[in-house]
Amino acid sequence: MVIIDQLRISDNGKQLYVNAHIPDLPGFEDIYLSRITVKTADQASETAEELATGEYVYDEEITGDVKSIELIIDSSNLLDDGFNGGTPIQDFTKDLFVVYIATTDNYPESVCCPYSCNPTVGITFDETLLYQKVMGYTKQLHDFCNTPNKEFIDFILLWNAFKASVETEHYVSARKFYKMLFGNDIASVTKNCGCHG
Repeated sequence: MVIIDQLRISDNGKQLYVNAHIPDLPGFEDIYLSRITVKTADQASETAEELATGEYVYDEEITGDVKSIELIIDSSNLLDDGFNGGTPIQDFTKDLFVVYIATTDNYPESVCCPYSCNPTVGITFDETLLYQKVMGYTKQLHDFCNTPNKEFIDFILLWNAFKASVETEHYVSARKFYKMLFGNDIASVTKNCGCHG
């Protein structure tokens, strides 16, 4: 088990911050961090057990008896093989990212089962996208006399479906809802209710 203290993308979309540690608990004395792997949502599987297989945009082995990390992954360190039809990744703003943090396999049977211990999985994306969407819909609320339109209601429902998918570790569903949320630009308002003159 790994505790993720911070997992976020910088405001400029060029760095991924990963802070994590092994808990200081009985049974974890001989457990150390061993690898961090970052995949786009399209590269990730529904199950965390496939950490070492398939494509990824970043992979680093952690050597030594390391109990905690404060890692800044720069976008220039991402693999340039490309993804989504061969488009190279220039930054962290274009996709949903799945971060896997693996540990050494020294868990005693009394601590926990392998599925919950190794690897620990976190999800992150550029939250500027969320801010832009919400601000766009907030403007629409003003323009439509504080009445939410259908697109805003759909957005709220999709956002809750996305969060539920992440919390229950259904990453394929999370990817689907993420693309539905952020696949298009913020809807532009073409008319108003007329109540402001």
